[in-house]
Amino acid sequence: MAQGLIGGYDSPARFLPSEALQRERQRALPAPEALSRDLGRGLLGPPRWPAWQKPFWPAGARARAPAPMRREDLDGSALAIAVDSLLQPHADGWTALLPLRPAPGAAGADLPAEVLRAALQGSGASFIDLKQEFESLYGSYLREAIALSLAGLAGIVLVLGASLRRPSRLLGVMLPIVAAVLIVIASLHALGVRLHLLHLIGMLLIVAVGSNYSLFIERWRRDPHADPRALLSVLVACATTAIGFGVLSLSSVPVLQAVGVTVAPGAVLALLLSAVLTPAEKDPVP
Repeated sequence: MAQGLIGGYDSPARFLPSEALQRERQRALPAPEALSRDLGRGLLGPPRWPAWQKPFWPAGARARAPAPMRREDLDGSALAIAVDSLLQPHADGWTALLPLRPAPGAAGADLPAEVLRAALQGSGASFIDLKQEFESLYGSYLREAIALSLAGLAGIVLVLGASLRRPSRLLGVMLPIVAAVLIVIASLHALGVRLHLLHLIGMLLIVAVGSNYSLFIERWRRDPHADPRALLSVLVACATTAIGFGVLSLSSVPVLQAVGVTVAPGAVLALLLSAVLTPAEKDPVP
């Protein structure tokens, strides 16, 4: 703080002072006799004033007498939440977390992490850059989610390939789904939307919904006895999906909005592209 690197810090001692500090503050309180004398000197006025002083005398005596406050005395209060957020118990004792604040008027909100780590070298304290740790954790989680999503997509392709039996049919089913996902990604990127994990979840929903549309249309086109009215159920399903997720895209909650802006157009594109790209062969359905 003396060098102007940090503007201050929060400490659990702010809400739960140490026992020594509490004892020191108690000893600083005047004895009842001294309190009565000082109040008598300071409150020179109407005759009723001495009667107003009397409640202070027993209150001062009570404040000097109790044992120091401990953590369990805070149970059920807002102070307990504040203390627990800054104190972490473990087998060897406690670890105190001291959130740092940047110096007033600093050029940026970020603290000089490397300088602070070097300053704490050998002191027993550690500097934790929560922003860096969160970004590292999020990046690791995102990479794992992408890997698992690709593995799931490979599993879907294998199951569809075993069911459709011919590469041409498999390509006809998968092409509209992949095209719908790519168009949605390109559109969001062109609009300046920064893609994150929730958009990935929306893309998985596009694959789940779009595969149903693509499979239905592929089989319907290959069935020489297909009833055109059967398409009505797919149109109704697509409309309800687009309306439901379209409402979410208008939400002010980022989680809901990210899923909505991804799935609503993706479902419509999956249906339209399935109708355009699926081969129109007429073979008996196996």
